[in-house]
Amino acid sequence: MDRRSFLTAMFGIAGAAALAGAIRPTEA
Repeated sequence: MDRRSFLTAMFGIAGAAALAGAIRPTEA
């Protein structure tokens, strides 16, 4: 995996976690 793919994956995971936390803060 190259650096660009790694950064994209990290941003995707972080974004998904932030989105889930914003939608369901009581269950996050």
